[in-house]
Amino acid sequence: MEFRLMDKADFNETVGLMVKAFFSSTLYTWAAPDEGERLKILSSMFRYRVRSWLEDSREVQLALEDGQIIGSATWLQPKTAPVQPGRSSMDEVFIGLDPRVVERWSKFQPVIEAQEKDILQPAWELAPIAVLPEMQRKKIGATLINKKLAAIDAMGLPCYICTQDRINLAFYEHLGFRKEGERLIAEGGPVSYTMKRDVLR
Repeated sequence: MEFRLMDKADFNETVGLMVKAFFSSTLYTWAAPDEGERLKILSSMFRYRVRSWLEDSREVQLALEDGQIIGSATWLQPKTAPVQPGRSSMDEVFIGLDPRVVERWSKFQPVIEAQEKDILQPAWELAPIAVLPEMQRKKIGATLINKKLAAIDAMGLPCYICTQDRINLAFYEHLGFRKEGERLIAEGGPVSYTMKRDVLR
């Protein structure tokens, strides 16, 4: 298996990885129960997000097998200054989507923004980790995360992750994260969990 940082040439393949990895996730299944609409929001959302990762301070570590991208871990570096308003609007993400999908996503956005504010800086943030469905349960995700956690520990900094998949809590706990808080996205909807990993010495 090969590990390297993402570059611009990886854009389309990385977007495809994200769409496949998150297609059955709790958040996107709730936001878009219809699979056709879910494919549309996933494709649009991750084209927007991966493009932003290439432009800002995200560090995207890829795992490849036989030249194919099979996993990725996206890291946000510690913030050393107040975050400035984004340069671009997310409106483009929602063009052509079912209004019910847009309405549900609008309930999630303030929740994740509030969780971001709860993160005490300086700290690293993992957002997100993705592995192709057929390659999961092969320790690819854990390997990607552990490669960076060793360096983060050496810096003496904590690390955070927010997840909406309760099933993933045990996986992150095994890597040293502990649940710090949770926020209900909407009545009858999923919960978004904040998890923190303190420095391991």
